[in-house]
Amino acid sequence: MEMIDDTSMEIIRCFQWPRGESSDLQSRPSIYKISKKLGIHPAMIKKRIDEMISMGLIRNIKYYIDDRYNAWNRYFLLINNKKEILNNISEMFQFLPFVERVIYGYLCDRNLTDIGFFCGISLICKNDSEVNSNLNALTSKLGIKGYYSLMKENDSKISQLDNIDISIVKSIIKQSPLTFNLNEIFEETKIPLRTVRRRVEKLLEIDAIYEEISFDTGKLEYGIMPSIILKTTPELNMNTLKSLCLLNKKYLIMKKFGDFMFIIYHVKNFNELEMLSAEFSKTTENFMISFRNGSLNNLYVKYF
Repeated sequence: MEMIDDTSMEIIRCFQWPRGESSDLQSRPSIYKISKKLGIHPAMIKKRIDEMISMGLIRNIKYYIDDRYNAWNRYFLLINNKKEILNNISEMFQFLPFVERVIYGYLCDRNLTDIGFFCGISLICKNDSEVNSNLNALTSKLGIKGYYSLMKENDSKISQLDNIDISIVKSIIKQSPLTFNLNEIFEETKIPLRTVRRRVEKLLEIDAIYEEISFDTGKLEYGIMPSIILKTTPELNMNTLKSLCLLNKKYLIMKKFGDFMFIIYHVKNFNELEMLSAEFSKTTENFMISFRNGSLNNLYVKYF
């Protein structure tokens, strides 16, 4: 069996956010929601996900908080340091609680001409003053400099969450979507279980929290998982790109980091990658392609 067959691809696509759909299994682990959506037994879903995790392709599946519901801001810092910076950053994670995660990969242009290694850092900061202070800390500790952009959406919705919601969110982000358990939230917060269930369903329904899957595409044994990277504009945003359905059968998932959109595909070889690039060129010429992508999550990050 290939590392990513049609079933595995459909499972990965279920982690697309925003989902744009509701489910009566909102408060259950991801495996059950995916099972219902795809009509595949939960045991098979779990087996496929476990296989991709053990092979190293799936690095992590975790909960994140939608930027619109945060009291703090999320920034994306794009840097041009060499690959060795990854080890330096990961070794310093416990001293960098404002660093949420690091993404990385190798860039080429739309003609597949090599550009080199790239690295981006997601930062959690209360305001612009704090982000400048944290950027200075990264520069002094690791020699990091780069271009950064604010990831927070303009339509803030934090007023929709009360103290009970926030307590539940704090507990949820400590759990894995694959083994999500309402009882753990009840035990930590002491909020009545019935209230926990109702609030969790609301939080997931309004996308205040969401599940995200992270990859290490360099571990892929068969085929290539490239990302099309482009800078978003009012005319070229997530909704318009999703409606285009470029090479729909090859599409896996779409992610947004600040001003940049990452659209992840699975292709068999470089011939298919050339076809993908040619298809995108019909829509815009302002994009790059990355491959052998991965991410490192900071277990010491402090959201609250």
